[in-house]
Amino acid sequence: MQWQWIVVFLSVVMPALDAQTSQPPSELMSPSQINALWKSYAQNGDRLISDIRPRFRRALNPEDRSLESSLDYEIKITGNTNAFSLPNHQTIITSSFLQVIDSMATVMAAAQAFNTPECLGSYVEYLGEGTRNNTWLVAHGRPAEPVAMAFGYWQLRKDICGGLTEATFRSNQKADDLREYLIQGSLIYLIGHEFCHHKFHDNTFRMVKPEQKERDQARGFDVTREVTPSEQVAKEERADLFGFRKMVEMDYPPMAAMPVLVFFVGIEGFSPEALGDDDDHPAAVVRFKDMIDETEKDSAFMKLINEHHLETQWNAFKALGGQFN
Repeated sequence: MQWQWIVVFLSVVMPALDAQTSQPPSELMSPSQINALWKSYAQNGDRLISDIRPRFRRALNPEDRSLESSLDYEIKITGNTNAFSLPNHQTIITSSFLQVIDSMATVMAAAQAFNTPECLGSYVEYLGEGTRNNTWLVAHGRPAEPVAMAFGYWQLRKDICGGLTEATFRSNQKADDLREYLIQGSLIYLIGHEFCHHKFHDNTFRMVKPEQKERDQARGFDVTREVTPSEQVAKEERADLFGFRKMVEMDYPPMAAMPVLVFFVGIEGFSPEALGDDDDHPAAVVRFKDMIDETEKDSAFMKLINEHHLETQWNAFKALGGQFN
């Protein structure tokens, strides 16, 4: 999942997948505090991934199970927000990505438990705008600006978030449980997506423009390991569907991956336009719709949905995709 590289720096502290304390938004974190926070996310992320991987393997066939056992996971301590696979059997997830997943899962769980959909919508736009802005700033050699995570945002926007606080959220066991469920679902989706790239050796291809591939082919060169942006899009869609399938087989509806999916939709401002002709991923809104359309055509996948009694959740997922489009 080689989404565009983005940077998020924080003005507040969020729980590190289950154990951090918030800090007033007026007190910006020092670089050392930010680094310590990301290390905390890395430690908790290692723990969660180690817990998920044995369960994920049980949803694989023997050949894939052997491949998964050979993979190494590393959480990079960085503000870049991404996950990707490498040819050396390594999967990289960044600490900042874990933090964003945590924050998105928190606002989504709060929207459900405390009936604050306006707060959720506002936060998705806020986080997307802040991320786009920081991407531009860092690309132009300027320092990134602070972006609040969930608990801090509630303090900044008390007008639309109904006075939500960390204490209120944590006192509601159903909200906290839903948050953990969404975090787990998002990580299963990421693990499944990146595993699919390992399975089909997608990380060994070299990206080229269509005209270059045509020239190489005309000269008699081997182009079997060259991939054009449109061909890479197909590989990303295949990895998405694989991740969804494994989620369902592990009794997690695709809705549980919403913290990841909605985050990228928000970054792109809910626009259906691709970033450019050379982009190797479709626009997130289009990708969302394509994932739904393709899974609807997959009779084996729909059979899984029925066997796991996830029809209601699947219909809700489709409805949300329809709203984005």
